[in-house]
Amino acid sequence: MTEFESKFEKAEEFFNEKKYLHAIQIYQSLLNVKHIKRKAAVKLIEIYDIQNQFESAVNVFKRYLSEEDTDEDMLTYYAQFLIRYGKYPEAHDVLSAISNDNRPEKNLFMGIVNYYLKDYEIALINFADYIKRNPKSELLPEAHLFSAKCYAKNLELDSALKHAKESEKIYNHNYEVYLILAIIYFAKEMYYHALDNIQKSIKLNPSDIKSILWSGRIFNKMGEPEQAKKIMNHAIGRIDEDTELLNLLGMIYFELGDVNNAVKNFMKVLQINPSDEEAKEGLLICNSIKN
Repeated sequence: MTEFESKFEKAEEFFNEKKYLHAIQIYQSLLNVKHIKRKAAVKLIEIYDIQNQFESAVNVFKRYLSEEDTDEDMLTYYAQFLIRYGKYPEAHDVLSAISNDNRPEKNLFMGIVNYYLKDYEIALINFADYIKRNPKSELLPEAHLFSAKCYAKNLELDSALKHAKESEKIYNHNYEVYLILAIIYFAKEMYYHALDNIQKSIKLNPSDIKSILWSGRIFNKMGEPEQAKKIMNHAIGRIDEDTELLNLLGMIYFELGDVNNAVKNFMKVLQINPSDEEAKEGLLICNSIKN
């Protein structure tokens, strides 16, 4: 065992003991050692990620890639890291340096980036290419899921439904699949199907705010505002106040004829975001009725 390998093992011990400061010092000293710098960089990034030190992790990526710019494994890792932190333009730039032939998952990640950049047509081209080239990939359910999301954004509901069902067929334990199915059925005015799927979504992830909101919308649309109100109030008791949730609850109270509570919820929204147009409009309607 060389001196550098011995150092790396010592850093691993510190890492496993969560003595991150000591581990960082050793890993940083190994970034200049050719045969071990890649492993040291990966471990440094992992520590900075654990500690939510985004910029420090990015600096390690940049330092390593400035010397090893053809390492497509590290470029792919960097792109995934940026996507996870919502840095989509930066991820797009990194992915552009990766070959489709060497890294077939590039199309999937590029599609995800374009989805979040709201370029749905380009995203769909990437997802279609990935699905065609990788019919046995473990990431296929995700490609179909994001395809469904893109088609739903474009209001191409039949295509959205087709891809959502494909995703469910391959992997049926992802709450997001049932959430998008519920959204699609809601848009198609198939409310019982929407309700069935949103309940599956909530069962898989009871804390997801989007699923809770859609559950309230669906019950309200089905003519059950009391049930919708119950769900919304329960949600507010479990999560931080959310303007979308409060606006929806305000409208539900309004439809139930409880104008005072409707006003309270719209006022809460405006305390959080004074420029919220939905809350302003709701408050205007409530005040006109009260007057």
